[in-house]
Amino acid sequence: MYGVIEAPTRGWSDPVTVGPISAGLVLLAGFTAWELRVREPMIDLRLFAQPQFLWASVAGVLVTFGMLGLLFAVPQYLQFVAGHDPLATGVRLLPLIGGLVVGAPTGERLAARVGYRVPVSAGLAVLAAGAGVGATTDVASGYGFVAAWLAIAGLGIGMALAPAMDAVLDALPTEQAGSGTAITMTLRQTGGALGVALLGSLLAEGYAGRVDTAGLPAEAAAAAREFIAGALTAAARIGEPSLAVSANAAYLHGMSLVLIATAVTAGVSALLTGLLLPGKPSPDIEDGRQSPQATSVPDDNAR
Repeated sequence: MYGVIEAPTRGWSDPVTVGPISAGLVLLAGFTAWELRVREPMIDLRLFAQPQFLWASVAGVLVTFGMLGLLFAVPQYLQFVAGHDPLATGVRLLPLIGGLVVGAPTGERLAARVGYRVPVSAGLAVLAAGAGVGATTDVASGYGFVAAWLAIAGLGIGMALAPAMDAVLDALPTEQAGSGTAITMTLRQTGGALGVALLGSLLAEGYAGRVDTAGLPAEAAAAAREFIAGALTAAARIGEPSLAVSANAAYLHGMSLVLIATAVTAGVSALLTGLLLPGKPSPDIEDGRQSPQATSVPDDNAR
């Protein structure tokens, strides 16, 4: 994560970038080899041999990747480019949450009727559509347009994420439900961290490559290249409104790159889960919840 975050400012070939990324990959490879050898692994990697567990987990990771990428880029657009204060920015994110609240039960109901594949792949496709529309946001876009594509993206996130988590649970024996869920949640947290690191780096590179600092004092130019908040502060301090205009346009370019990357990732994920995610809810699953009989501990005779 550290290497990815440092890449926009130091470059991808800098030792401070390459070193942490390489070390992280080595540690992950070593951890994987160790977990495959020990009798009681912290993460039972053999669970991923089950296609339903594997592809539902992948869907959950990539949905979280896209969601946290949006939550990294959009609030800063609302605050710095659109000019809202922190409270107003938070309120204007509610369409995303509203879409998620509507999408989650919708996805669970679809899963109960037609299986996990349809709502998960459809939700990812809706997320891709919302992010794709959001990538066309420009300086003249009103909040109504932004609220609409945020709601679409939230709807897709809810539709995909809830049945994906149900599919993970349904793929596991009762005695592995706890560890399997913990593994999936860990992967989702990792996906979210990667979303912020990778998409944040993409945003930073897109912004820095577009902001115009020609003719500015060295200190103001450095602050402007660092990020939009520094650019707006410098523009106000030295009386250069053109810098603020350039910074806003540069940020929108970076945010568009983030949304395009999110749309492409979600679209590819929709295709893969549509082709590879198997499984329907078991008879004991209804609307995403297991019955008490399905989750009870077997008695001694059953053992």
